[in-house]
Amino acid sequence: MPDSTIESFVDEIAQRSKIDPLAAETAVGTILSVIQQEGNPSKVAQLFSALPGAADLAQKHPVVAGSGGGVGGALSGLAASSLGRTQAWWLLPWPRLSRPA
Repeated sequence: MPDSTIESFVDEIAQRSKIDPLAAETAVGTILSVIQQEGNPSKVAQLFSALPGAADLAQKHPVVAGSGGGVGGALSGLAASSLGRTQAWWLLPWPRLSRPA
C-alpha cells in the first residue's frame, strides 16, 4: 500500500469487497476499537502509529462492553448491516436448522 493511511486502507477494503465505503469504515473502526480496548497497549500504540488515523477511527466506532452482546453482538450486528439480513443469518447466537426464507 503506497499511501498507508487508515482512509486508504478502508477504501481498498471497500473496493475489493465491493461493499459500501461507509460499511467498510464501520467494520474497520469497530475492529480497531476492539483492538484498542483489548490489545497489549504497547503493541496497539505501535500498530496505530503505523496507520495514521487508526486511533481516531477506533474512537469514532466504539465497542462498549455490556451493551447488549458485547464485542460479539457488535460484530454480528455490523455483519448483518453490511451483508444484509439473509446473508448474515448464520451469525445469530442460536442454532438454526435451515436458512430463513
